[in-house]
Amino acid sequence: EDVDASANPSASPLMVYVRPTTSVATKGQDLYVAIFVNGNGEMSSAHVSMNYDPNLLEVKGVRDSGMLSAGARAELQFAADGGVINIQMDRPHGVAAVPARGQLCLIVFSVKAAGQSPLLLNEQSTYFRTPTGLNLPIKVQSSQVEIP
Repeated sequence: EDVDASANPSASPLMVYVRPTTSVATKGQDLYVAIFVNGNGEMSSAHVSMNYDPNLLEVKGVRDSGMLSAGARAELQFAADGGVINIQMDRPHGVAAVPARGQLCLIVFSVKAAGQSPLLLNEQSTYFRTPTGLNLPIKVQSSQVEIP
């Protein structure tokens, strides 16, 4: 057991994962890609930036998975442009933070063409904040999807 991490839970980074529901997608169907967070910190807002191949995948929408909406509905905004999707989620002001553990959101893509697309988290532009506005340290684990 790492004594430092337990004495200061925000010292160990949050793990941020991209998990497609399938590693092989079908052209003409929807692909669901979940963003998971696992760590010891408490968070009140999240900004996730991810690259994908816009020739193969098109963003249809982003769904709140409920983690940031526990007890109060989080505000969710996203923008997808040129193969980069940016997702911003915020808990209402004055509402307590939530543990940084669970499925943050679900990105819905429509699959346009065959190939291989990265689902690459941008570590520099992905951040999770505490209620006091501090950035929690993160480690990202990206993924990819195959379209036959």
